[in-house]
Amino acid sequence: MLTDLHGLEVRGVVLAATAMISLGGCMAGGSQQASGPLSVDERREVIERQARDKIPARAPARETAGDSGEVPAAIKNLFVDDLAQRALVRRESITVLEAAQREWPDGSLGCATPGMNYMQMVTPGYLVRLQANGQSYSYHSDLKGRFVLCDGGVPAPPAKRPASDKPAK
Repeated sequence: MLTDLHGLEVRGVVLAATAMISLGGCMAGGSQQASGPLSVDERREVIERQARDKIPARAPARETAGDSGEVPAAIKNLFVDDLAQRALVRRESITVLEAAQREWPDGSLGCATPGMNYMQMVTPGYLVRLQANGQSYSYHSDLKGRFVLCDGGVPAPPAKRPASDKPAK
């Protein structure tokens, strides 16, 4: 596999350049060259120039829902509801201390249970720290709302609703 000076793969460019060379229609330095095949250095220059033209000036922004850096209201509300049930407080008494996007190092969302195995892949999500009754609570989630309450580095599952809150079947 060939790469240019920037470490980018140029396999497609090599194929295109090879096709152009074999057809005798390759341009070197902007002028038509009719004196036969190009030298190795001339071909390398053509390939590098074509690859350089395809390198974006800056990396494109990752486009995901809610990529403004803010935590969506639906995710925050999920955490506030959980904490209200867990701490037995009213939603209005809960304060948001911090809310930010994070990239968790793996599927544990930054709060691993000892001895458990997690998907080894960077997982984008959110960190929301809430306060109730003078105590701080750290919620970690992925972008879809799967979350854990990270209590001293140990995950706690979502609070269960009291039996009286369960919908009738």
